[in-house]
Amino acid sequence: MIEEPTVRVFLMTPGDYIGDMMNLVLEKRGQVEHTETLDATRILLTCTLPLNEILVDFNDRLKSASKGYASMDYEHSDYQQSKLVKMDILINAEPVDAFSSIVHMDKSRLPRAGISVPS
Repeated sequence: MIEEPTVRVFLMTPGDYIGDMMNLVLEKRGQVEHTETLDATRILLTCTLPLNEILVDFNDRLKSASKGYASMDYEHSDYQQSKLVKMDILINAEPVDAFSSIVHMDKSRLPRAGISVPS
């Protein structure tokens, strides 16, 4: 069993962009827990996401999807069980450890025929 850290993310966005924000959260393996209307124009989304998913390009995509109007805050939440695998990058059919990373199985490429994936 492998557990990964999760964070509780608070997204404040204009109501016009709520669909884009929800799609971004779902694409990053997150769940929207709560939606709160703050005033006539702003909405607060409370979400849970794996920490790994917000580290790389989450803020950039958040700003792009909302034309710069959305903002985010986060706090450590918990650990959850996940299907994580080691992804190797091969150069001349040889794995290079410096390029290897741990990714979720859904975001890894399926192996070539004859190579098994641990379940």
